[in-house]
Amino acid sequence: MRGYIYFGTVKIELLEKFMKEFFCEDEIFYIKETIDSYKLSPKLEISIKGRAFSNKGEVRWEEKEGAYNTLILTEDKLENIPAGISEVNDNWIVEHDMKFHLVPLQMGHISPNFKEYPNGAEYIRASIYKRNGISSFISPRRFEK
Repeated sequence: MRGYIYFGTVKIELLEKFMKEFFCEDEIFYIKETIDSYKLSPKLEISIKGRAFSNKGEVRWEEKEGAYNTLILTEDKLENIPAGISEVNDNWIVEHDMKFHLVPLQMGHISPNFKEYPNGAEYIRASIYKRNGISSFISPRRFEK
């Protein structure tokens, strides 16, 4: 399956607007990241660094000098992307809907920084983006029991 990757730098208002339009009514998962931790968040909160994902794709961002470097991974060609973001042209091939077992939360030394996975999930579905046959991104899509 063909994949599409977009990258660029935008102001927070454009990033928020794009994410609301892109994800629409999907069940979305947000992850806030800091230098030493990450946590699942129930609502969109544009932190210094983070990501949001659903079945439609994934958006990753990181604040740099008042704007946000933004990476978008999706299996659909996008028509309405914010100014400042453009397609990363290459032959991206996607292995879609791969299933990965989540780390049990009781495993102390590798345990995530949250108490439970959404909906009691034991697995995560993801897409693997490959360029020239080399895996470049693992992009989460949803949690499953």
